[in-house]
Amino acid sequence: MNTHRCHTCPPHCPSRAFSLMELLLAVSISVVIIGALYTVFHHTQRALLSSVTQVDVLESGRQAMDIIARDLSQISASDIAGATNLLCFQSPAYKPLQQALVGGAVRTNILHELYFLSRFNRDWTQIGYRVLFASNGVGTLARLSYATNFYNRRPDSNMLAQVARIVINQEPTNYLTLAEGVIHFHVQAYDDMGLLMSWDTTNRFTNKWMYPRLLLGTNVFLWKDREPTETRFAFLSNALPAYLELEVGILEPRARDQFQAFAAGSVMAERFISNRAGQVHLFRQRIPLRESSPFYTKLP
Repeated sequence: MNTHRCHTCPPHCPSRAFSLMELLLAVSISVVIIGALYTVFHHTQRALLSSVTQVDVLESGRQAMDIIARDLSQISASDIAGATNLLCFQSPAYKPLQQALVGGAVRTNILHELYFLSRFNRDWTQIGYRVLFASNGVGTLARLSYATNFYNRRPDSNMLAQVARIVINQEPTNYLTLAEGVIHFHVQAYDDMGLLMSWDTTNRFTNKWMYPRLLLGTNVFLWKDREPTETRFAFLSNALPAYLELEVGILEPRARDQFQAFAAGSVMAERFISNRAGQVHLFRQRIPLRESSPFYTKLP
């Protein structure tokens, strides 16, 4: 019997498929690629959001510092016996927040209240700065001012009290909001030699230190504040410091939102904010006062 083979037809070959090992290898490579791409996208998004956050915080802080510095440089003395020109003290409504720093150091965030008189030509204005709605230690830095119609060289002796009597949690209809998320608002006074005017300066401020024609304790008052390391001060009549050093600390919005989710004053809130020192942006500036008169030392 003759057997004929068709040379035009290919020989029969069994069909092949991927083995289980090949499938696992392909899936593993895909997972690695997807994970790497996700990591790259995550860090890119984080960098972009961080840049946006820093821009928002830095612009807000710089704007607030510019407005406050302009106001402080124009503080004026009333030249009235017993009238307050400048008053600064730690806000009694808020508890200072502490944050841990590198090396075991601790930074205490202080919220001050600041009131002063300012004059433009013959018009007098009372201006106040305080942090509002900071029941948990982080609030809104606001400015409040009252202008007078007195075309006089001297204001009334009780002008500054009009600002200081405003209730601290009043609805902000009369306030100008400067910055949100303020955790630190701190003001210190310096004399013309650049020395800090503090209540614990080892008897440096005694009767040997005099304002022109007026002894310290008559028109310049320095007291210990709620925190032992802080000084509340008042300048009356013709007394003014040579410089005011201003510090403003702003907490990043994301950290602020997380912090405000905790109950005010709770242990969890304090623990959370104590580990967020790196998310607080600090602004500092020393402002010279134009109308200040120099202190001088009366040698014994």
